Amino acid sequence: IAMFARIPQDKGVAPQTISGAEELPEGAIVKSEIVNSQAVAETLAKLTSRIPVSRIGSELVVVLSISPAHMYSELVVFPIMPQDRLEEAVRLKLETSLPWPSSETYSDWRVVPIEDQGKIGVYISAVKRSVADAYYMVFKQSGLRVAACEFHLMSLTHGISVAEGGGKSHLIILTDDECIEFGIFSNF
Repeated sequence: IAMFARIPQDKGVAPQTISGAEELPEGAIVKSEIVNSQAVAETLAKLTSRIPVSRIGSELVVVLSISPAHMYSELVVFPIMPQDRLEEAVRLKLETSLPWPSSETYSDWRVVPIEDQGKIGVYISAVKRSVADAYYMVFKQSGLRVAACEFHLMSLTHGISVAEGGGKSHLIILTDDECIEFGIFSNF
């Protein structure tokens, strides 16, 4: 399990960036799914013990990073249409594109700017509910509040952007036993 934290400036103390990793016991997570929640919780406790809680308040808010094997994301371009038709178009896109039933999904979407003025860009993301729920429960039991969920490359890009000051483009390739992730993030 890896962590990247940015502690804001507080009462004259300079901002601080903290990163680290803790090795999980063998078999605690298999194919990106939690198998041993107790082992994951204990590893999270070791990792988060490095964060100076006194500087950030009583609650640690985290972004959960999940393998793309359990996530779906896509930038879809639609013709300009009323909001109710756009909502229906996004629902249909999810129903026809997800590798698992849409009833087993948490999803979200937002309109994003695109160059073609006659079209609407929509960023859609979804996560398999059973996987997200398992992580959510372990994080909650560990005293962490999950604010968002994203795939690994997005999390790495956020970390790099914070460390480097933002506004740069990145090419990232991430490999593991399950897949190869490739991403280009422009001016992130």
